[in-house]
Amino acid sequence: PTDRHPTHVAVCAAAVAALKALPPEGRPARLLGCEVWGGLDWLGPDAVRRDVGALADLSDRLLGAHRSQLDLRSYDAAARGRALANAVFADPHHEDVQTGELLALDLTPAIEEGGPSLRVLAAQAIARHGERVDAALEPYSDGG
Repeated sequence: PTDRHPTHVAVCAAAVAALKALPPEGRPARLLGCEVWGGLDWLGPDAVRRDVGALADLSDRLLGAHRSQLDLRSYDAAARGRALANAVFADPHHEDVQTGELLALDLTPAIEEGGPSLRVLAAQAIARHGERVDAALEPYSDGG
């Protein structure tokens, strides 16, 4: 829901609405909103991390299904680069053990009965990010 591409946000909202329309027992146990157009490294500790290093071939095939877009730009190479960057920058104090990492926002609460809307879920994640930024800058504040 935080992707900067409006079509991706619309597809996310439609998918959540479709899942909510299912009976609870027919819904997935977990729903993750993954990086697509924009990265999710700003989620910090709220990010769900998945090792996708061994899935580079699958990623290339999935993106390859959109040949018209790949003719314009190297989205496949960019997706591999983002996954590598996520893995490398995940923990600067330990040796790299993953060759690719996908970040996601847990959207499961949005498909649960009585759960928050996508809008609220996204706003909560953004607010937590703002609190982390504020806390990091507080020692350097000039009082303003």
